[in-house]
Amino acid sequence: MEERQAWYQRFLDGRSSPFTRPIPPGTVSDGFVYEIGKVQLRELEEGKSYYVHCYFYDGERNHFFGRDNQSSIAVCTRKTLIFEEAFFFHAPITAAVHIVLEVVRSHNGYDDLSVAWSVLEMGGQVRSLPYYGQHQQAPRLKQKLYPGSPKFLLISKTLTSFTGLEGAVETRLLAHPTLNAVQDFFPEYGLFHGHDEIPGVARDGLARGKGVPRVMGYIDGVGLTLGGGGGGETGKYTVENIVEEMMTQDWTYRANELKPGQRMEVIERRMRVGVHNGLAYISSPLTVHLVPQVWKDQRS
Repeated sequence: MEERQAWYQRFLDGRSSPFTRPIPPGTVSDGFVYEIGKVQLRELEEGKSYYVHCYFYDGERNHFFGRDNQSSIAVCTRKTLIFEEAFFFHAPITAAVHIVLEVVRSHNGYDDLSVAWSVLEMGGQVRSLPYYGQHQQAPRLKQKLYPGSPKFLLISKTLTSFTGLEGAVETRLLAHPTLNAVQDFFPEYGLFHGHDEIPGVARDGLARGKGVPRVMGYIDGVGLTLGGGGGGETGKYTVENIVEEMMTQDWTYRANELKPGQRMEVIERRMRVGVHNGLAYISSPLTVHLVPQVWKDQRS
């Protein structure tokens, strides 16, 4: 049970919701860094713990997407939180793509409370960005904060309907072209810390754009069994039989009629083979045609 829970947690940690709008032809995925600094807000409670939660928002389709991430904990002192966080990501920047930042009061993971939020429209920012590693003197942007939860964006598409708070969060969006060298190892619109472990990327490789050495290999003699050879009641059915029955029933219900002798059947079998590091396919999967063993024996 513990192994199953650990696997499921790892799945959730690597999960990324895709961008659903068509991306214009010729748009490339570039590397960026989103830095978060100081938060000043009158609504903060002295001595309480807070963190920042970040994710992407599509202003045209009106939904959140990508892989979210959160900062380390900061304790409020004089209505101020000090964060020194840097989120790395790569993405093709199109219109109406935003980074949403949420200030959350921490209750050890239970009943965490959203205190304020802010949003940065990326389309108008990327043309004149300073470069990561050469940005020490670049000024930080003071983003306006709004009360409550950013889920209000799902109801109202314009910020004109929100009243801002007396406070701001300091952020900085930076271009990071060196990141392009390792962008195949993690998904687009996925926010990662520089110290996050990403298979295929060297330690601190997001900051340096460096991957681990690669090795050559091959897979041969791949066999796939679909069940049905175990005897007894369970041995009568293969995976294909079960899928055929389910699809036939679904087709019958949709057509609202029963046609004797007509049922779904498998006419071709294919398998996709690719290298996946738990976050993304390293390269496009290869699709191969499956041949039954009896055909192979007859040819030999």
